[in-house]
Amino acid sequence: MSWISELLNIFRPVAPAPPSVDDAEEMLRLTNLHRSQKQLPLYRHNAELDEAAQKHADWMFRHNRLDHVGEGGSEFPDRARRAGYPMNTGGESINFVQGSPADVIEDWMKRPCDRANLLCRGYQDAGFGRAGNFFVAVFGSPM
Repeated sequence: MSWISELLNIFRPVAPAPPSVDDAEEMLRLTNLHRSQKQLPLYRHNAELDEAAQKHADWMFRHNRLDHVGEGGSEFPDRARRAGYPMNTGGESINFVQGSPADVIEDWMKRPCDRANLLCRGYQDAGFGRAGNFFVAVFGSPM
């Protein structure tokens, strides 16, 4: 192997660790804790939204890019519908944080648009994804 090949291998992106079910459950728990403090209905955990969130987190990780626009120019309603969720209304929060799910939720609560997603009365379901330090939450209400 040439020194150039060896050097390229050093900088090749490493695959993220598989997402932890515990991370998604903890993010839902913390989100619902904030919702309960505001006397809002709790979000239901949704597997299709988890899939949409996870695929977008994986895409951001592979491209090292924090962006709401993803693979092929897709946006969160496209990704949710592709995963099988009949999206009527919804929102997406993304973040790059070197920390725990609690750090991500706390950071989102400080940002007006993300806080609005976490506390929206119009959404019923939530799904979460993580790839490395890229986090995604997708919220929605079905048709």
